[in-house]
Amino acid sequence: MTFHEYLNDHGINETTANIFGLHEDGNRIAIPIRDINDQVLWYKYRHLDPNSDAKFTFDKGAIFFNDIRRF
Repeated sequence: MTFHEYLNDHGINETTANIFGLHEDGNRIAIPIRDINDQVLWYKYRHLDPNSDAKFTFDKGAIFFNDIRRF
């Protein structure tokens, strides 16, 4: 599945993808996680390859509810 196919299948048009900063990063979708000031803190990635070990991954050091997790 391609980036555009995935977005289309999930009802996300190009305008909405641009507003939220979704973009293709290899064979995955990069989803920016932002703070209250709209600064990108880290990225969550949706893997498009059905054979990928994980559906989602995160940047190393991503912060979840004040808990630092390393992936």
